[in-house]
Order: sequence, then C-alpha cells, then structure tokens
Amino acid sequence: MRNAEPDMIQRVNNDWKQMYMDLSFSFLMAAKSDPRIGPLHITLYMALLASYREQRSNRIYIFAAQVMPLAKIAGSTTYHRTIRQLAAYRYIRYIPSYTNVLGSLVEFRLENF
Repeated sequence: MRNAEPDMIQRVNNDWKQMYMDLSFSFLMAAKSDPRIGPLHITLYMALLASYREQRSNRIYIFAAQVMPLAKIAGSTTYHRTIRQLAAYRYIRYIPSYTNVLGSLVEFRLENF
C-alpha cells in the first residue's frame, strides 16, 4: 500500500504556489488600472508577498524593519503611509500592533481583484 502523505504534501505545496501566483498576478493587473497605485505600493506589496511566501499563510505578521529594506523604502513615514494606503484601497487588511514583540497583521484580499 502506498503512503498518501507525500501526495498530500505535494498537493498543499501546489495549492500554496497557485495562491501566491494568483495574488501577485491579480494585484499587478488591478494596479495597472488603478491610478492611485504607484511604484512604492507595488514594491511594498511584492515585499509583503515575499513574507507570505516565507510564512505560507494568508495572515502574516510583519515588522517594518524587515519589510522596508526588501521594498527599498528608507523612511518609516513613507512605509506607514504606503501600507495604510494599500489597506484603504482594500488590497490588504492591515492591523498595526504598536509593539515590538508581535508584528503587525497583514491579510491579502483576493476577492477585490
């Protein structure tokens, strides 16, 4: 009898990879037609997706100090403004933590694309 566990792991990995591709493609297509979205929004969203890839969850916990260098954002004011705009435009759900122990919560929203 064959062990079904490797098949299940492969299926989960494929589902996760498909969701990652769907999120990135859908965001870029939506950003293309949304005049509010600029280069900072795109690079920040892609940096958030990199965190999503590491954590493999639709709900990720992030720290600005980890995401800012990846997004090539030097100023914390710019970072916070941009992530709040992404949330206001409903590309993500963002709940700031205001603590250095627990990262801020980010959820990706596929239903808006």
